[in-house]
Amino acid sequence: MIKQITLEVNDYCNNACIMCNIHLNEWKDKTSPEEYKQMFIRPEFKSLKEVSITGGEPFSRKDIDKVMDAIIESLPNLEWVFINTNGTYLSKLKDFVETYVSKVKKLSISVSLEGKKEVHEKIRGVNSFDTVIKTLEFLSAFSKLHSNFSFTISTTITPFNANESQLLFIKDTAEKYGSTYTFRIAGTSKTYYLNDDSKSMQLTREQMHSVTKFITENCKSDVFQQFNKKYIETGQTGLTCTAGTDFAFARADGNIYPCIFSTRVIGDKKQGVTVTNIADLGKFEPCPCCTECTVYEMINYGPASNLGSSKRIMPK
Repeated sequence: MIKQITLEVNDYCNNACIMCNIHLNEWKDKTSPEEYKQMFIRPEFKSLKEVSITGGEPFSRKDIDKVMDAIIESLPNLEWVFINTNGTYLSKLKDFVETYVSKVKKLSISVSLEGKKEVHEKIRGVNSFDTVIKTLEFLSAFSKLHSNFSFTISTTITPFNANESQLLFIKDTAEKYGSTYTFRIAGTSKTYYLNDDSKSMQLTREQMHSVTKFITENCKSDVFQQFNKKYIETGQTGLTCTAGTDFAFARADGNIYPCIFSTRVIGDKKQGVTVTNIADLGKFEPCPCCTECTVYEMINYGPASNLGSSKRIMPK
């Protein structure tokens, strides 16, 4: 049964990132809170433990609180809610975490930061750096008051920030505000990022070496980054994938896919998951991949051989 789902609650965004085309979509919600409730009460989700809310930009959705209520009410075994944000809706984020930190066992926020101000705003396509820093300041103070709350800085590596200077800035910023940090190479997904041509985002050998060198020197205890390094160097992670079986991706329109990279529809918000125990991963998916929303789930819920233990991990 599905134990983790990445839930795209909207497919519109107030940023205009160079590696993503979601911002070109119409600002229209395609799945209502009631539809989420009806989807999640289905039997295939009764073991769901983790929901990673993403967009678009989740906090640009006016009824994000009602969506969250629907999730909580429908999933009695829910342990962790992880929300990905670009950090530009500070007032709304404040209200949200203050309301829901006591309603879930564990609440985490991931804030996008792409590097120093000039680089961040070039990649994000808007002048958002100062607001993102204010968001980190708030989350830093908030995390000290709530033991079940955590936050991380999330970076997408492109040719503009694939160097030691930008990565060290991310590391230093995380240390300054008491958060973790994570990053992955910009990916291609017709289903999620809507960017079926990512040639302009490809890194040079020198840039890839800079990233792997940084991982070697600064991320020794980061399990994900060790797989990330292997993937950058070899194109493989060595993990057995159980996308569509242990974890899945629900797009804003309600269609369900094995993962964010897949073009294979395995269900929808009305019928739930209708295709299970997928034995031909790679037929409709550009396998392998290496991003947090797949690797952590392969480790946490896939075969024991993926990690060699049953210990669940996530950036904390």
